[in-house]
Amino acid sequence: MVRARTDEGAKLVFMAAVVGDLLRAVLPEVAAALDLDAIKPLPTEYISYDRSKRVGDAVFRVPVRPAHRRGVDRLDLILMAEFQNRWDSDMLARVVEYRDWMLEHYRHQGVIGSGEHPPVLALVVNTGDAPWRGETGMEPLSGLSEPLAALLAPYQPQAYIAVETGSKARVSAWPEHNRASAVVRLAKCATPEALRGHLAAEWMRFGDAADAQFRRGLLAWAEERLLGLGESDLTLPLFEELEGQKEKQMSYLLEDRVAEWKAEWAAEGQRLLLKQLLETRFGAESAAQLMEALSGAEGVTLSEAADLIVTCESAEEFSASLNGKGRLRQP
Repeated sequence: MVRARTDEGAKLVFMAAVVGDLLRAVLPEVAAALDLDAIKPLPTEYISYDRSKRVGDAVFRVPVRPAHRRGVDRLDLILMAEFQNRWDSDMLARVVEYRDWMLEHYRHQGVIGSGEHPPVLALVVNTGDAPWRGETGMEPLSGLSEPLAALLAPYQPQAYIAVETGSKARVSAWPEHNRASAVVRLAKCATPEALRGHLAAEWMRFGDAADAQFRRGLLAWAEERLLGLGESDLTLPLFEELEGQKEKQMSYLLEDRVAEWKAEWAAEGQRLLLKQLLETRFGAESAAQLMEALSGAEGVTLSEAADLIVTCESAEEFSASLNGKGRLRQP
């Protein structure tokens, strides 16, 4: 079954540590005002008092450093991220709606106090290959110290900040040993072979035990990128197959899988071509029976089967010709 590309890979790879690294890469001064080592995920399913439900992509609580609090002992910023692989003209309204539902639900659940109004920073993470279009409108972010508000001012009055992480993302200034940089490097791979090499390299770069979950996310992200390359029927090795391998061994393992993909594609392409030829020559019903016969044939090449389809006058003659050559397994 052909799989459609979704944003599930993005949700798996952009865990708390990766979103923290993303902020460090695209908004370093804002990141410096936050304690990103203490970033924590929050629930993303919101239920209103009227029992309506909304589900967001990813939300995190991040403590604001003391120098950027306005005379309070603790101030947390709510960081929400929505993942999109194509531009959505309704995104601005959706971000505002999600934000309002989220805050109402968190107050109801006691995640934030009833009189608490934490600053909210919304990111729209564009994982697609087309650049995100700019938007304006909606109120600026609030609740921050003047220095931090000044840092965010250039991004206002947008209700969200769009971040490019697809193949067109410009990451030359991003830190190399940064999880978000690794995600983008995989996104910029244009072929399965390139993806294979980069996945092996990133696996080694982030090989510590603490990054095991990130490596799992990278694997899911790489599979998502295959869909972006049009390789919708391909699968990568399992996480357990890759763990503990050296980079060269990993490269060979992934290279073998690419070779398997190509062989499977070739075989499937031949099968479909034969099926079309048989249907054209002998009709759909006979073609189904002959395809079943061909699946049990031994040593029949595409060229030989095509020649028989052209020269035989009937489905019966085609089947007899195969039998006459001793190429069919008898039941």
